[in-house]
Amino acid sequence: MRLTVGREEPGVYWRRRAIAVGALLALVMVIAIACRAIGSGDDDTDTENTSSETVLNEEATVPADDATPSRDVKRPYVDGEEPDEEEPEPEGPADCEENDVSLQVVPAYESAAAGTDVPTSVLVANGSSQPCLAPIDELALVALAGTEQVFSSADCGDDSDIQSNELPAGDGEMAQFNFQGIASAEGCAGEARRLPSGDYELKAVMADWESEPVTITLD
Repeated sequence: MRLTVGREEPGVYWRRRAIAVGALLALVMVIAIACRAIGSGDDDTDTENTSSETVLNEEATVPADDATPSRDVKRPYVDGEEPDEEEPEPEGPADCEENDVSLQVVPAYESAAAGTDVPTSVLVANGSSQPCLAPIDELALVALAGTEQVFSSADCGDDSDIQSNELPAGDGEMAQFNFQGIASAEGCAGEARRLPSGDYELKAVMADWESEPVTITLD
């Protein structure tokens, strides 16, 4: 028996070619889809990483709601800026009110011979509950014969020996003067003369203040 070997029909070849081309196209499409999927995955990963970094940075920058700022941290001094002003120092005592201050004259003797030293104390008292300033540098002892002033410790520069003008609260200062029964003139002018015998009034004066008069008798 003879087998006849020959070429197959043309339709068979075309079908085989179509199948091969179709398989090749399918393979190309699969490769393209796979590459696209891989690229998209990388982009998503980068986006997620970027978003995560942004969130971390924001969390690191924004303080927690319950965070308490430190009171010990001071703003650094920047050149060109004025430094913080220092707290003002407390003010000193104010001037004494007229009704708060009183003067009192206390002579060592009630009578003395003319020309004899009569030590005389003058008390400057502050009756208020706060210390205050008084013009003690203007304090003087004067002697009057009737209404005429015949002596003043200020004429010859015999000022008060008190060193401070500040009077403590509810207390005072004591100044010492010396009355010799000798007349004086402003600027210590003229010759010193003894005052005649009789009664004289000693008073302390200081600016607008003056004491009650105290009588002293010169023999």
